[in-house]
Amino acid sequence: MIYPQGQNHRYEIIYWENQNRVVFCHDCNAFHINFGMISLDLQRPAIGLLRTRLHRYLQFYEEKVHPECRCIEIATPYQGIRLLLSVGEIRTLGNMLYEASSSLWGKENKHSDY
Repeated sequence: MIYPQGQNHRYEIIYWENQNRVVFCHDCNAFHINFGMISLDLQRPAIGLLRTRLHRYLQFYEEKVHPECRCIEIATPYQGIRLLLSVGEIRTLGNMLYEASSSLWGKENKHSDY
């Protein structure tokens, strides 16, 4: 994470595996997600929305395409910008978001669909 010079933020590393990580910034009240070449900054409510969307894509495509075929376009709120992921990547990103949300919000989120 890069911040303006002299700006110190209190952050907590929630998930870190290979090049993928989720960091929660207590000052921004936001998750900073790095997944491969994708970098996302999301507020708390957006984590659940993204997890739900990823789960729907996973259910739809899991039996239809090869797990490593990066051919699933996931829409974003930005015109012309989509995430291009494979079934395996959707599963990994979904698990990352699950671990991040459950570590901060406790046991009530302990059901993973991935």
